[in-house]
Amino acid sequence: MRVSWIALLAAAVATPAFAEPADYYRGGWRTGAGDPHVYEFVIDGTRVSGIACTRCSDGTTLARIAGTFDEKDGIRFTVRHLAPDGSLVGEDHAQARLGEGGLVVSGTRGGGGTFAQVAIKDPRGPTPGGYPQVRLPPGSPPVAIVKGAGGGGGGPPPPYAQPASWRKITAADVAGVWLGFGVGIEKQYFLIRKDGDQLFGLACGRCDNPYTMGALDHFAIHGDTLEF
Repeated sequence: MRVSWIALLAAAVATPAFAEPADYYRGGWRTGAGDPHVYEFVIDGTRVSGIACTRCSDGTTLARIAGTFDEKDGIRFTVRHLAPDGSLVGEDHAQARLGEGGLVVSGTRGGGGTFAQVAIKDPRGPTPGGYPQVRLPPGSPPVAIVKGAGGGGGGPPPPYAQPASWRKITAADVAGVWLGFGVGIEKQYFLIRKDGDQLFGLACGRCDNPYTMGALDHFAIHGDTLEF
């Protein structure tokens, strides 16, 4: 009888007391030491997609995430490391579960060996702006709404000038790092990579805070138009 009680106690300790829904997992996480390893999880039901990167403004570090989510077991996923032409270099197999004050990510490298990391939500939070923002996980402090100084003027922007005639675009045309809008450290970047015959990517600005990143997916080219 004593052995049975010990076994039951061990099972109770090993099993998480609570299962957490997807809002406690989704979004961006980073490790706290050295070059941060960043994971950006997009969770739709049980399907997980997203990106992983180290120096995330460097498009060559961008890797694709694919996996599944379960409230009890967390996220099981692969990280696809790719060559510049979109061919597969290696694939890490990992699991992410809440614990140790953050998200415990562990698994095996495609080139051999194991790894274990504790990722956190960036304490800086989202960059305040002039619009409402929801910060995850649930229960996080609200994000202040910052109103612009107003005034100034200067009139409307000049009319758009088409730089060249329209032409049909290909995946090779759009793969790379594109500068978007804004200035300074919060300037927007769009990083697009090939994974075989598919495209995926990352929008960021600033690019060192997972709260100011968004994974890009579901790319489609229609003639001279790129959708994602």
